[in-house]
Amino acid sequence: MNVALTGFMGCGKTTYGRAAAERSGIPFFDLDDAVLDAHNAAFPSLQCESISEVFAVMGEAYFRNLETATLQELLSGSEGVIIALGGGAVVREENRAVLKENCRLVWLKASLNTCLENIGATYPRPLLQGKTRAQIEEMFEVRNGIYSSVADAVIDTDTLTFEQIADSIVAECDYS
Repeated sequence: MNVALTGFMGCGKTTYGRAAAERSGIPFFDLDDAVLDAHNAAFPSLQCESISEVFAVMGEAYFRNLETATLQELLSGSEGVIIALGGGAVVREENRAVLKENCRLVWLKASLNTCLENIGATYPRPLLQGKTRAQIEEMFEVRNGIYSSVADAVIDTDTLTFEQIADSIVAECDYS
């Protein structure tokens, strides 16, 4: 069973997912890294160094379309892996459908303050740049509603230690 980690940007999907993979020997993929690799392979003359750069240079529509295609490709050949999704991956219905069909979807639930602390004071994520705290809170609430509706399991990262979170993800991989 594949396990896909979802949650708001900065909740720790990549960090905890990688730790769970290291503890268990389960293969790990970061969707953002795969999207960046796919972009750079498609545009050798327009190399980007980060997802933020892909988003800024190519726009959100391009990024979301590439994210969907990359997710479908990752899942078509994978079984028994941990995948850290981008924070917005489950916003698209098409992505939710393919995830539900191929993964156990685990929401890493964190408070907005935790997410913003993890991201950093300047909010260097494209979707947060230029946003007021109220606008970020609204996005957080909307996304949390989506995460809640699609999650097969919830891990509350604000109440657990790093080790407990990683172990909880590994336990989700064994869920049957």
